[in-house]
Amino acid sequence: MSLCPDCRIGTLHETTTTYVRRIGDMLVTLPNVLTWVCDICGEHSYDEDTLERLETLLGPEASFSREPPTRRHRRPADTGGRSLRDWT
Repeated sequence: MSLCPDCRIGTLHETTTTYVRRIGDMLVTLPNVLTWVCDICGEHSYDEDTLERLETLLGPEASFSREPPTRRHRRPADTGGRSLRDWT
């Protein structure tokens, strides 16, 4: 186990997941791909061996980057001060 490179609080745990990626007009899904998941923030990381295998399977058009992707966070919707209970 190692420290999460994203949140720097959680630890990474080895698991398998379904890898999903859009390549051009195709949606590619690969089941049972080895990944490391943070127990705090849920960030997924792939080791070099896994990335090399994915490149071999998907080809050069997949253009894997060794840099982590930029995270995009959506701003919470303005609820006007109302809680979830007020909506039901």
